[in-house]
Amino acid sequence: PCQATRASKFLERLLPALENSHKRLGYGMETLTAANKGWMPIDEFVAKFKKAVDLFYGGRWRRAYDERWHIRGRVTGQDITIGKNGPHYHQHNLIVVDKSPFWVTLNAGEQSGSRYSLNQWRVAHMWHEAAQRWIDCCAKVGLYADLEHGYHLEGANNSVAYYIAKLGMEIGLYANKS
Repeated sequence: PCQATRASKFLERLLPALENSHKRLGYGMETLTAANKGWMPIDEFVAKFKKAVDLFYGGRWRRAYDERWHIRGRVTGQDITIGKNGPHYHQHNLIVVDKSPFWVTLNAGEQSGSRYSLNQWRVAHMWHEAAQRWIDCCAKVGLYADLEHGYHLEGANNSVAYYIAKLGMEIGLYANKS
């Protein structure tokens, strides 16, 4: 089957799983980026970026990080946006995390069975660990990232919901074209 068909079938399995999992799982969004101020051809940048991603997710550090923060999986998507400095390649990861005492409801008045998100304390500590690691991985492959523009982590919120909806729409559009 074509990639659009596979993606559509994956979404058909993913969405019910996400819908039914909210009692035991929570969500957040990682974004990985690096500076490309128009000086590197996009294909070269993407190749280096993918090497940095492999370094970031490889090895004992990442396994220990995932275990420490109860990360159970990721759904990954890559984007290229065009800005004033040329093309900008980045990766978004919907992270799926076991709930723990660190979780809080999105709206304080909601019942305990409602949707959950990473709280700010957990986001800050996870970000602190991962941001420097991402900067180091980028440097090893000849890319530049810093604490302000490099690794970003947020709990499930409207921008995360927007990205998931955007991904679903794009997959739907591509599926309709095949």
